[in-house]
Amino acid sequence: MVAPLDDEPLTGDHAAAIREAEEEIARGEVVNWEEVRASLRPARKRDR
Repeated sequence: MVAPLDDEPLTGDHAAAIREAEEEIARGEVVNWEEVRASLRPARKRDR
């Protein structure tokens, strides 16, 4: 299955959000997948 292309025009807010994300990436403000996975793991209980 292939979804149809989104042909809706970008709103000003969406275009601004894309620019902001591209600028963050250019500055190196990114989180790698391992950091994301680690943040999603439940904390282990210590010394029960």
